[in-house]
Parts: sequence; structure tokens; C-alpha cells
Amino acid sequence: MAEQRSAEIIPFPIRRAANGQQRLQRALSVLNGALGDQRQAVMQWRGAVGDLQGSVSRLGGSVQLYQARLSALREKIGALHDEASRQAAQPGDGGDILPPR
Repeated sequence: MAEQRSAEIIPFPIRRAANGQQRLQRALSVLNGALGDQRQAVMQWRGAVGDLQGSVSRLGGSVQLYQARLSALREKIGALHDEASRQAAQPGDGGDILPPR
């Protein structure tokens, strides 16, 4: 007769089913972690919104200053144009050289 060999079979460990209380604890732990991450993200977002508000405020001030300077320049150019028109309209200077505004 031939000799028979047999292998030793090692069973996988049996995982005990978690009871409802353990599952709830794990779920609450994961939820608390997610809420902490969300709080951190909201704080960073608020900081970014504050930075944006400051940038927009500075930009608004710059635009107002630019508008004021353009208005002053328009007045100066208008005065120079009027003076040039008066000088061009004097007799002996060739009449109206500049077109009216």
C-alpha cells in the first residue's frame, strides 16, 4: 500500500460580528473626525473671504482715485482746448484750426 500524506488545515480566524453599540461608536468617531475637518475648512474659507474683502476694498479705493484723476485730467484738457480755440480764433492766425469740442 502507498503511504498517504495529509495536510494540516488552518482555519481562518472567525470575525465576531460587531454589536450595534460598537458600530455606533465607530460611526460617531468617524463623524466627529469629519466634523473637525469641516470646521478647519470653514475657518480657512472665512480667512480667505476676509482676505478677498480687503483686496476688493483696496481695489475700490484705487478705482475711485483713478476716476478722480481722470476727471481732473479731463477738466485740464478741456481748459487747454478752450484756450487753444480762443487763440486760434484771433484775427490773423488763420481762423478756426481746432474743431469744436
